[in-house]
Amino acid sequence: MVVEAGILAGGQARRMGGVDKGLQIYQGQSMSSRLASLLLRYCDKLLISANRNALDYSALSTHVFADELGSNAGPLAGIYTLLTHCQGDYLLVSPCDTPLLDQNYPSRMLATLGRMKEEGRLVAVAGIDHHLQPLHMLVSTNARSSIRQAIESDQLSVKRWLVKQDYLEIDFSDVPDTFTNVNSLEQLR
Repeated sequence: MVVEAGILAGGQARRMGGVDKGLQIYQGQSMSSRLASLLLRYCDKLLISANRNALDYSALSTHVFADELGSNAGPLAGIYTLLTHCQGDYLLVSPCDTPLLDQNYPSRMLATLGRMKEEGRLVAVAGIDHHLQPLHMLVSTNARSSIRQAIESDQLSVKRWLVKQDYLEIDFSDVPDTFTNVNSLEQLR
């Protein structure tokens, strides 16, 4: 099974004053660069969903794509776009704004591949005490059609899409701060 990595960096960052979150510096490195370094230790190819600043993101990967289904359709559209360009069997997804992501995130998610395949599940999602972290997932490329259908039905919430799937929850309760996302420049400082 081939797994590629995907970074969601296509948001408008309204709460951050409109700056591109993924390009903001955290501890001397852009948040997207930190995430790319982590994911590329486990996956051979990195895809990035970015609706602006594609040239900046191309320094991390030659596979940078703007959303293909509707403008400003949110992270579900970014996931769909990444899955459309994914040449592997699965895509390991994370948003660009989680600089504290645990170094074991990729290996823990990838450890579920056998179980996912055995049980016929299309998605594994990270959770903390049964609270889903919907943008941190391992998703089969076979999920494209159900995501497209959700977007075309104007059901843009990743979480709403997830609850309709037979997902596998991967527990990260032992590292509760790992999914802290940065939504403001103050938080980043």
